[in-house]
Amino acid sequence: MTTRQQPISTFKLISLVALTAFLVFLGVMSVVNRLHFEEPIDGVVWDVGDGAMLASEIEPDGPADRAGILPGDRLLAIGGLKIPAEPPDYVDSVLWPLIPGNQTTYLVDRDGSMFNFSVIIGGRSLGNAVFLYLCLVGVTSLLAGVFVLMRRRDVETGRDEFSGVAVRFFWLSIAFYGVTVLYPTREGDAFNQTIYWGDQLARNLLPGLFLYFTLTFPGSKSKFFERRSAWIAGIFGPGVLLFLSYVGLMQVARPWQMTQSSFYRSFDFLNNLDLIYLATALVTGLLLIIYKYRNAEAPTERRCLTWLIGGLGIGMFPFITVYVPLYVFGITHPLLEVTVLPFVLIPICFGYAAVGFRLWDVEIIVKRFLAYTATALTVFGVYVVADYLIRVLIDPEIAVAGAFLVTLLVATVFAPLRDLIQDGLDRLYYREQYRSRRHILDFARELNTELDLGQVVALLVQRVRKMVSVGRIAVLLQEEEGSRLRLAASDNYMKGGSQLSNDFSKFLTGALANQDFLYIDDVMNLLDEFPEDRDFIAKEDLAYFLPLVVKGEVLGLLALGRPMSGDYLSSDDLRILAMLTSHAALALDNAVLYRQAHVRAQEFERLKDYNENIVQSIKVGVMVLDTGGRVRSWNRSMEQTHRMSAEKAIGKYADDLFPPSFSVALQQARHRVVEGSEPIASAYRVRLHSGDDIDRIVNIVVAPLGDDRGRQPTVVIVDDVSDQTELEAQLRQADRLASTGLLAAGVAHEVNTPLAGISSYVQMMQRKMPETDPRRSILEKIEKQTFRASSIVNNLLNFSRQQSSTMQAVDINGVVNETLVLAELPLSTRSVQVDTDLNESVPLVWGDSGKLQQVLMNLVLNARDSMPNGGDLTIRTARQNGDVVVEVADNGTGIPKEQIHKIYDPFFSTKGTGKGTGLGLSVTYGIIQEHRGTITVRSEAGSGTVFRVALPVADTGRVRAAS
Repeated sequence: MTTRQQPISTFKLISLVALTAFLVFLGVMSVVNRLHFEEPIDGVVWDVGDGAMLASEIEPDGPADRAGILPGDRLLAIGGLKIPAEPPDYVDSVLWPLIPGNQTTYLVDRDGSMFNFSVIIGGRSLGNAVFLYLCLVGVTSLLAGVFVLMRRRDVETGRDEFSGVAVRFFWLSIAFYGVTVLYPTREGDAFNQTIYWGDQLARNLLPGLFLYFTLTFPGSKSKFFERRSAWIAGIFGPGVLLFLSYVGLMQVARPWQMTQSSFYRSFDFLNNLDLIYLATALVTGLLLIIYKYRNAEAPTERRCLTWLIGGLGIGMFPFITVYVPLYVFGITHPLLEVTVLPFVLIPICFGYAAVGFRLWDVEIIVKRFLAYTATALTVFGVYVVADYLIRVLIDPEIAVAGAFLVTLLVATVFAPLRDLIQDGLDRLYYREQYRSRRHILDFARELNTELDLGQVVALLVQRVRKMVSVGRIAVLLQEEEGSRLRLAASDNYMKGGSQLSNDFSKFLTGALANQDFLYIDDVMNLLDEFPEDRDFIAKEDLAYFLPLVVKGEVLGLLALGRPMSGDYLSSDDLRILAMLTSHAALALDNAVLYRQAHVRAQEFERLKDYNENIVQSIKVGVMVLDTGGRVRSWNRSMEQTHRMSAEKAIGKYADDLFPPSFSVALQQARHRVVEGSEPIASAYRVRLHSGDDIDRIVNIVVAPLGDDRGRQPTVVIVDDVSDQTELEAQLRQADRLASTGLLAAGVAHEVNTPLAGISSYVQMMQRKMPETDPRRSILEKIEKQTFRASSIVNNLLNFSRQQSSTMQAVDINGVVNETLVLAELPLSTRSVQVDTDLNESVPLVWGDSGKLQQVLMNLVLNARDSMPNGGDLTIRTARQNGDVVVEVADNGTGIPKEQIHKIYDPFFSTKGTGKGTGLGLSVTYGIIQEHRGTITVRSEAGSGTVFRVALPVADTGRVRAAS
């Protein structure tokens, strides 16, 4: 800020705001008074004739009619005030101070006789439509003044001018507001006197303030300051003299008993002089602005002056050419009030120019005005012709319906017709540029098909050149790394272009983050602010910057120089360019992304090969399954483990490549991962029958492998632990032999000896008993149970020694029945109720009947032990999924959840000390595994237990055993 510029002081600002508030208050009261004011009338139309005021028309039942005044009566005096033969509105001025309802005396000459009539003055509401419109104009002017003052309060000039642009325009707005809004209604009270003198002061100072504003806007010449006092005296002098004349007339001459006729003529003379002074000031100001426009060099100044000329010329032309001459010559007509309608353009255009906006749309407004005018005239002509045809040529009786139809037709065709006319005007105005502007979408499609960055830039520059006539066109794009802008070259190599500094780049992108374009009027001012970019700014001479925005991010800028005509781009130009840049930004972003994607694709291929080599070299099997379960990757270790090449495996479903037991374990682990219940799921000791007919024991680990499309493939690690499992089995076997060897030998010796004795005695008793003796069957059962007891002892040895079984086709229902017969006594002692549901159609199973009976006996006795107070035991057989299923269910105490995973461990028992060896379920589990079957358990504490044993049928079991 130079020494010649000072911001508006706080005191001055508060004073101006207080003045504004006071004037608003006066304006509101003036409007209220005007709306409630009734003009005093006597119900007579007075004309000048025969040297006196004659009553030409009497309003029926009006004040004069009720008083007895007749047409032709000569008015001599009102309330003792002599009435000369003046213009008819002289009587109105005499009645103006009176209040409707008051009574006054009319002295009338009727056929040479004098009569006094007592007339009660009536009232009539004023027409307020034009007044309210003028109030709207005045309020618009005041708002414009306050807005300009607030916008430019920190850029006010100091001692070399009367005040800054904002303050000068504010005073002009205040005067305009006073002239249009303040309206005195009655004389007498102080409030109306304030409104009256405020209105009079505004009327007398408005011409001077207008001339001063036009003389000093947008800047004063040095000659003005050389003779400033003389200029101010010449500008404001006439207005001050007029105001003093009004003061003298109202406050001096009238109290000195000036005749009403002389006062009226003097007042009318001052009003005419005031009106002529205002018209002269408006014309002089307009000529002054035109002179400044012709000599202005800066485009901004020329554009602001263009708006002043347009607003002032349109706004004041009807007032100066029609209203002022007719009013001065005493000609009145209601249509004269229409001449004030364009007034609203004056404060708006002055306000826009004063605030320094870049208003570049004069051509656009003119074109739209012409389009709407032509459309309105065409539609009006169509309406008149159609209405005439309906009334005259068709049928007058359908005139109302026809008028409705014509109105509907006019409303329907107005918008299309306006667009058609607007299109014709655009075609005429833009000429060779019209085609380029109309085919932006076609160009956008062409641009989006191009993926070469340099070619996209070249096409964009070429199209912009066809659309607007500017000196320079440049495309600035942000660097791939960082936020600096570079001049994009057409050879697809950005780094070859000029580079902007980081500060200047941030300035441009920040300024365009929330606006459609940026216009830099004086580029040279940027040379001091951004010294690093001095050469670029001076060389390129760019003035317009439009953002290239993609998804809210500024990708770069489209920069344009000044138009070749030396004028500004219109908002229509900028709107078309904004549409173009929105499509171009997407094309540029696609080109940049394509180049980046190409580079990244190469990097990805290298990284993929590197990762593939790592995966292939891993010593465990690795495969990747997509969401549908298809194999997408298969490494070399997987080929060795499953004896299947990657070519055969990739693309097939995993369920088709692996045996059911492995597939079930794999699917269960994948399900837990996909559901999110476990981040990484595992399955241990899973049997895998590979392609070389060898069973392998593997561990499975499943982990999620998210991709960029929101899907969740899984990576599966298959670790062959067959050798480890075999070693562990050998270690366990050795441990069992070491720990149970002595026990097994002792049990065999201690138990088999008495069993042999019992068996011998039973056999001896059988030989001595006749065949028909009923007790012989009991002895046979005893003998069978001794053999079974011996078999149980041998099973204990088998558990330690891993002896093989004698496998054959077995009827599982028969095994169940035999087991229940043997367990009848133990079950009955515990009050256990047995219920069987045996499916007679189940096929034979492949197994050892003795060991299967041992399995069932273990499960039945465990169920009995879980029901110390008795209960229900249910045994079912069925065919499910190709296997024979045996279920043993009880409603006993159940197994705690935390102990279920331990029930198959050797020597683990839930029966307490001395009540169980802990070998029953271990032996059972081993037998089931030996039979290539499965055993599962469902149990909850307090709700009973269900053991489910699945055994292969005879044919399948034989195949499984052979394999």
